Amino acid sequence: MRERFTVVELNALRSDLLQGGLIDSREAAELLQVFLMGRGYGVSPQAAFDAAGRVEMSGSRAVAVQTEAGERITADVVVLNPDLPLARRLIEALAAGEAAGGEFVPVISAALLVAHQESFPYVDLRVDSHASPIIELDRLWRAYEPEAALYVTRANDPAAAPPP
Repeated sequence: MRERFTVVELNALRSDLLQGGLIDSREAAELLQVFLMGRGYGVSPQAAFDAAGRVEMSGSRAVAVQTEAGERITADVVVLNPDLPLARRLIEALAAGEAAGGEFVPVISAALLVAHQESFPYVDLRVDSHASPIIELDRLWRAYEPEAALYVTRANDPAAAPPP
């Protein structure tokens, strides 16, 4: 069983979901079930319907998800807030996805890779084999964030960087 889908596969799923305008939760669940079952994931019709039913749409845009516990998480609040660093928004998106039902198997790894203006990543953090990898990734980002600009300076102009 694969753990990743290709961009082509995900685009095909998105296209199927949006084809012909909005579709209802039952149709979305059926497409999601066919997509996942065709790739080796056993998904019951009810589980697919429950997952699709937790996504709140406005037009063709997802605006919120509802966790299994009934909490409503607004997609725009964190993920689309341009005032927050991209790394923070990506971690929040991972956490929101996990809170909304997450993966079919327990998540044990998480990674964050952000490119910016340099020829090297601005952020490249990874957590493997951890009971709470998204929480740990968040902890690592919080520790790294205040130093990130210094690492860029040190890489580009070591003489201009303060000592470690």
